[in-house]
Amino acid sequence: MVATARCGDANRGESARELRKKKRARKAPFAKAQAAGINTALGTDGPMVDYPVDMVEQMKICTLMQHVRHIDPTCMPVERTIEMATINGARVLGLEHEIGSLEPGKRADIAVFDMHKPRIGVLNRPLSTFISAGKGSDAKAVSVNGAVAYRDGGFAKGPSFDDVLGEATQRARQIAQAAGHASRFEPHWRQDSAGS
Repeated sequence: MVATARCGDANRGESARELRKKKRARKAPFAKAQAAGINTALGTDGPMVDYPVDMVEQMKICTLMQHVRHIDPTCMPVERTIEMATINGARVLGLEHEIGSLEPGKRADIAVFDMHKPRIGVLNRPLSTFISAGKGSDAKAVSVNGAVAYRDGGFAKGPSFDDVLGEATQRARQIAQAAGHASRFEPHWRQDSAGS
């Protein structure tokens, strides 16, 4: 099996100028790869790299970047992008018989999204609207292997989101400090030349 996985449009360790220049040339040719029979999948990298860890945003970025790369707004239908984030990702991991689609015998991993928001608008084409205007934070409920893991802003088990985020922030700062990179957490606003 030939497969590739990519974060929507992430890059590492490059300056903003280098990123802008390279992004124009480095839009992965997913549409052509899929036409050639290559399994293509999406993942996330992290907000410190380039884009958020929001898979809905990654799907949107992927769809839009393919339209730009190929100068064709039909080359990457949203249905194909959703497959890249679900069943194709399962195939890349070798887990397509367990996850990635809703079928009898597979784990029931389901996310329910609230699409009734002013920024989303009308739902004449629900999937297109979801990819174009939705966000991961629109999730109302998530079930993993048939059990509700998240509902209406709260997790079914474990600590609260605020507790997890607080601990993660504290640990990230400790790791950065130990690695000698604590200054990266400081804002880099321009200072007045007079020193005030």
